[in-house]
Amino acid sequence: MRRVAVAVAVVVAGLTVPGTVAVAKNTDDRTVTPRHELVVPVDSAAGEVLIAFEARAPGTSWAKAGRESTVLAVSIDAGPVSHLVVTGNEWQPHRALLGAVAAGRHRVVIEVAPSLSPVPGPVQVRRTEVRVMPPGGPAGVVTRHAPMLFGRSLPDHGGPGQNATTDTPLLAFHTISPATGEGHRVIEYSLVWSNEDGGTDTTALMARWGRSTDIEWAYRLEVDERGAAVPGTQVFQGPDHAVTRFAGTYEGSHPRLQTCTANNNLCDRVVDGALRFFLDPVTALPAGRAREWVMDTQPWTYARMAHELIREGKLEQRADPATDAVSDPANYLYVEIDRDTSPPQAAPYAGLAVEVKLRNGRTYTSHKAQPAWTIQRDEPAATAVELPPGTTAADVLELVARRVPVYPVDPIATVTVTDVRRVFLLGRDHRPGPSFASFRGSAALDLLHPSASLWRRA
Repeated sequence: MRRVAVAVAVVVAGLTVPGTVAVAKNTDDRTVTPRHELVVPVDSAAGEVLIAFEARAPGTSWAKAGRESTVLAVSIDAGPVSHLVVTGNEWQPHRALLGAVAAGRHRVVIEVAPSLSPVPGPVQVRRTEVRVMPPGGPAGVVTRHAPMLFGRSLPDHGGPGQNATTDTPLLAFHTISPATGEGHRVIEYSLVWSNEDGGTDTTALMARWGRSTDIEWAYRLEVDERGAAVPGTQVFQGPDHAVTRFAGTYEGSHPRLQTCTANNNLCDRVVDGALRFFLDPVTALPAGRAREWVMDTQPWTYARMAHELIREGKLEQRADPATDAVSDPANYLYVEIDRDTSPPQAAPYAGLAVEVKLRNGRTYTSHKAQPAWTIQRDEPAATAVELPPGTTAADVLELVARRVPVYPVDPIATVTVTDVRRVFLLGRDHRPGPSFASFRGSAALDLLHPSASLWRRA
């Protein structure tokens, strides 16, 4: 195999990750093939290593069966690899962890994994940057305990390596909350998959969650004031969404988990190591934002979401908002909304729907008159409202919040909407357009006043 070495300089600019130090950077375009790998020399201090670059794979498309992707394998010092699924002819960002290193000279290698790739190259790579996270810093603590995820290997969904063609992990992020011990914190890691082959059907995903990707918490633990794991606190989301005590093995300080169900729940016993996803979790979900905010910061994820629905034939051929079927994601209005319920114990029984009134006098709802498809959680949430094809932001006249009883017996509960943080449509490229509406206040919905206008075009 021919190696293409890239000389790099020590820099501090480029990738914005608080608490990290850039140790290598190169902006040149390079081509990686099964016969030509990319080598990046790195001189760094001790810590967890993060690599970021942009890549594209000409001749691939996530929307076309048999040509879904090219898989790259990235490693440092010939250690365990992290795989990245590259698809499409447009440049997309990719970020992965490479594990902990000692201070000194190291060697990062980016190469094609032809046996795992529907299309075995070439891949073009540019804007490569390597950063190290010192062990004691905030980013160092978060990355030190990040899970290493092994790809799904279910026989009835494609066997080993299936995440190169379906339900691929796209992003990772984390949240931090206080723990009871002085100086202790709880770190929770979450993942975004491009879809889920099992679990909630697509129409319900769009109505209740505002996307057809799958976003799940994956692993959680408590750390002490030094950032060390508190023994016995490590749990993960097991099959049937069960909070399960971690009893598996580690790679360094990183727990090894495997996607083991069709709806992307996890197991702590690794049965197949064909694909390994070691995604960068440094992004922190801001307080008061829905988890879908992470997708908003990476607009290409909406295109990947749409392309998977297209390839899997999940979209109705003639778009009609009056049906329960899902149409092209470009036909939906995407809304982030926050609600509270009083009394709190009634929260599961009082649903919230979003109505969209157009200038032509027609009204469309997020839940399509299905109470089970309403938002039933008191936290920042997202939903999507299907509109007629070709609807533009200028066609939207008003947004209305509606309280919807979920069961025949309506509880005495008030649903109060406090925020609408963003409202957008997707463009023809399936990427979010600008947000054009918002709400902040207190719109109380009860038995006598089940709806309230949140925003109306002047």
